[in-house]
Amino acid sequence: MAPQFLRVVVNRAGRYALWPHARPTPAGWIDTHFIGSRTRCLAQVGELSRGRGAPAAGAAGSPPPPDAAGRPPTDAPAQTLTGLLASVTADAPNAPAVVHEGHRTSFRDLDRRSDGLARILAEHGVRPGDTVGLRLRAGVDAVVGRLAVLKTGAAYLPLPAGHPAGGARVRLHLVLSEPEWATSERRHAVPVLAWRHRNPTGRALARAVRAGDPAYVLTGAVPLGGLLLAHRHLVVAGRSATAVPSPDLRAGVMTPQPHGPGLVVPGAVEGALWGPLLRGDEVALDPVTGNAPVLTADTLPVGPLPVGRWQVLDADLRPAPTGQLHVGAAWLGQVAADDPVRSAQWLVPDPSDPSGDSTLLATGWRFGT
Repeated sequence: MAPQFLRVVVNRAGRYALWPHARPTPAGWIDTHFIGSRTRCLAQVGELSRGRGAPAAGAAGSPPPPDAAGRPPTDAPAQTLTGLLASVTADAPNAPAVVHEGHRTSFRDLDRRSDGLARILAEHGVRPGDTVGLRLRAGVDAVVGRLAVLKTGAAYLPLPAGHPAGGARVRLHLVLSEPEWATSERRHAVPVLAWRHRNPTGRALARAVRAGDPAYVLTGAVPLGGLLLAHRHLVVAGRSATAVPSPDLRAGVMTPQPHGPGLVVPGAVEGALWGPLLRGDEVALDPVTGNAPVLTADTLPVGPLPVGRWQVLDADLRPAPTGQLHVGAAWLGQVAADDPVRSAQWLVPDPSDPSGDSTLLATGWRFGT
C-alpha cells in the first residue's frame, strides 16, 4: 500500500518528485516542505513548476530539456530518426540494414521502400501529428512501415491482434494493414489501408520533421500506455540500447520465471530496433518473432541488453526482496520531464543514486512472492 502522505522534493535539474514523508530526503534532492496526499502534492508541483516557467503541457512538441552540460539541444533534422538514418544511408547505402530469414535489406532499399510508402500514406491523408496504427506482420515490412510513418511526420502505433489501439487511449487517423487482415481491422471504425504494393516507386516525400515531433506511441506498460514519444526520445532509447546494465537488482538477483511472460523495459523493443540502425549496423530480426531481440527482466540470454536498469522497491521506496518492479532509463526521464506533473506522477527518485540525477518508473509489475 502506498504511503498515505507524501512530500514534494526537487533535484538540482529542477525536476519535482513525490517521496514518502516519513523517510529522510533522498540524496541529491531538496525538500520543498510541502506534505499532503498524492493529489494535493501533484497540484503543488503544478503550481511550483508554473512559477519556474516550466512547460505546462506534455505534448511531444514541448521544448526538450538541456543536456548534462546545460546546453539546449538542437531541433535540427539531423537529430531526428529520419535525419540520422538519412545520414547513415548517404555514408553507406549498400550496407546491410535489416536481416530476416536469411534475406538482407540494405540501407538504400530501406530508404527507397519507406519513401514510396510514405508518399502513399500522405496520399491517403496522413499528416504531421497524426497517429497511424501498424497491423503488419513482424519482419522487414514492419520496419519499412515504421520508417514510412515517421517520414510523413506522423507517429506510429504497433497494433496487436484484436486490440485496435494496443491498449492505448489514442485516436488513430489510419491503420496500415496486411491485406488479409484489412477486413477484420475495418470493424474498429478506423480507416484501413491495405498495403499491397510492397515496392512502390516515386520521389521522396518532402516534409520537414523536427526532433520534437511525435514519433511513437508507447503501449503495454503500466502506467505509460498511450504515452506519445517524440523523435528525440526514440533517438535516446536507441542510443541507450548499447549500454550494458547490471543483470542483478539492488535487492537481489532476478531469478528466471519460465511460466510468466518476459518483462521488457518500456521502449526496449523500439530501442533494440533503432539502436543498431542509428550506428550504421545491421539489425538481425529474430527468426521466430520477427522483432529485434531484447533482454527481458526474468531471463538473461546472450544478446542485446535492455534500455534500462531494474530495481525492486517496497511501498516506502526502499530496496527490498519483494515489492514493485521499478525501471530506470535515460529516455524515460527525458520524456516525462516535458511535463513536470507527469514526471512527478510517474517517476520517483532513485534511492541508489547519491547525485539525485536519476529517477525510476514504477512499472506496476511486482517481483517476489
